[in-house]
Amino acid sequence: LPAAVFAVTSADALFAAVAGTAVAVAVIAVARHSTRRGALAGVLFGGAMLLSYGAPLLVLVPVALAAGTIGRAAWRTLAAMAAGAATVLVAVAGLGFWWLDGLATTRRLYWESVADVRPTAYLALAGNPGVLFAVVGPAVVAGLFLRQHRPAALLSIGAVAAVVLADASLLSKGEVERIWLPFVPWLAVVAPGHRRGWLAAQAAVALALEAVLVTPW
Repeated sequence: LPAAVFAVTSADALFAAVAGTAVAVAVIAVARHSTRRGALAGVLFGGAMLLSYGAPLLVLVPVALAAGTIGRAAWRTLAAMAAGAATVLVAVAGLGFWWLDGLATTRRLYWESVADVRPTAYLALAGNPGVLFAVVGPAVVAGLFLRQHRPAALLSIGAVAAVVLADASLLSKGEVERIWLPFVPWLAVVAPGHRRGWLAAQAAVALALEAVLVTPW
């Protein structure tokens, strides 16, 4: 994936790894109707939420899978996951940090700085999506429009929904090549299989990004 260009130069790769582990455990928990794994996923999600304010949106990936499963066991798993995440946040609140206050303060400070001068409509409607398409590469973009097997399609639907909400939040006016790294793996599940043409296209985009763009990370 062209996203590797930014993953190796940004702390957001660490955030993506923690969030990705949480989502992976959650997906396995939903698929196997395991409340224990669901609780573990929740604890991991709680940790991810302390690293990135965008992490909670990734819960839409296992939620989409649960919605497609249509079974009470899947929703019990999600309830266990919510309890696990709440446990982490309550524990941290006991140490003096309330997550919602942190989110509100971050949003205020962001809008008092760079967000105030960056064009909202352009970035939300064209800039951010365009950068994301470049970061995931043509194989993933094509995969999003191809008919997919049900599990992969459900995971990607959840990821797309998370991206849309992240974009609408206006907490990422630019810099999404690194900030949205946690969403990339769950969009990539719909990429076509091992085909040399797509692999070459992905590599070409990655090399072009590295050669043309100059970023501080």
